[in-house]
Amino acid sequence: MTGPRSFQRSMKIIGVLLLTLSAITPASSVFVIIPGVVQQAGTGAIWSLLIAAGLSLTMCFVYAELASAWPLAGGEYAMAGQALGPFAGYVMMGCNAIAYTFVSPSLALGVAGYLGAIWPGAPAVPIAVGIIVFSSLLCILNIRLNAWVTGAFLAVEVLALAAVLAAPDVTAFVKSQTPFGDIVSLLGGRTFGVVVSLGVALAIINAVIATLLVNARILYSSGRDGAWHTLVNDLFTRLHLKFDSPWVATLVAGAACAASCFIPLHLLLVINGTGVTFIYLSLALAVIAGRLTGASAHAPYRMPLFPLAPVVAIVALLGVLAANWTDPDVGRPSLLATLAIMVAFAGYYLLRRRRGGFAWSLAAPVESPPLTAVAQNLEMSGS
Repeated sequence: MTGPRSFQRSMKIIGVLLLTLSAITPASSVFVIIPGVVQQAGTGAIWSLLIAAGLSLTMCFVYAELASAWPLAGGEYAMAGQALGPFAGYVMMGCNAIAYTFVSPSLALGVAGYLGAIWPGAPAVPIAVGIIVFSSLLCILNIRLNAWVTGAFLAVEVLALAAVLAAPDVTAFVKSQTPFGDIVSLLGGRTFGVVVSLGVALAIINAVIATLLVNARILYSSGRDGAWHTLVNDLFTRLHLKFDSPWVATLVAGAACAASCFIPLHLLLVINGTGVTFIYLSLALAVIAGRLTGASAHAPYRMPLFPLAPVVAIVALLGVLAANWTDPDVGRPSLLATLAIMVAFAGYYLLRRRRGGFAWSLAAPVESPPLTAVAQNLEMSGS
């Protein structure tokens, strides 16, 4: 019996970079995240952002080493499972699946607020569902085409950021409770406000597309690794004959995200808020385990000053979890919700193992190109 058909490796560095930048959505960071940080942290916002940047840098080293060792669809759970074992991999797969299912509707539900300049009172849920449906259909296309589509959206996003730099008082804009209204009043033009608002809305849509691409491939890889019933595994691993995309997994991911748009946003944030912290923590532990056991010895990339980056990341992430526990409104419920998700998937894994016939087995890369081939690929991507 043959296994599921594998993806054709067609992405190059530019395409991967476009998708990555689309997922982290620079415009949303400036317009949404930074104003919130400034309003809560005040003069400590700069230190908060610098610490966050340092943590991001340590995780860049972690991701780079693990991804070079195990270039697999499935991302975080596939890498963590290879180093920490199938049990940890299955629990992280559950965290991944839940996180990406809820992150897309969390983003999409915010679009209506930025359409107020042209559509006052825009309904949040119908717009969010429409964005999810559009993004899901787009994600069925070839991933290289998706990379260029998100790249085009990213260019518009950057233009919106450049427009903000024209504001007479950027500091006042960032500190404001209503930054978009202030921009319009400062620059005295409705057209400017419409352009910036649409730019941010497009940035969020771009992030939804990028996260749905990831979500679909997590479902595909979970079927490849035998996470579910045989019938479900077969459906998740079906690839489109023309576009080489996991079209069934994409439609399932899109349907789950569209249904999640009807969950109150606060509840989405509570359920999903701490998941990424545990995912990062598992990766930092995985890169250390990979070095100690030799499991990642074949990796063409080895981070410098090991184990500085993962140790710093672990300390910082434990601090984040401690801070979440002290927040009774969102942080603590989010932490408890994530722990409940992990316990549920751990229990399901143990139950299936006890009953027998559980096909869960983490796949190895079909091919692991040598460092010279990677370097050639990076060169060719620029041509």
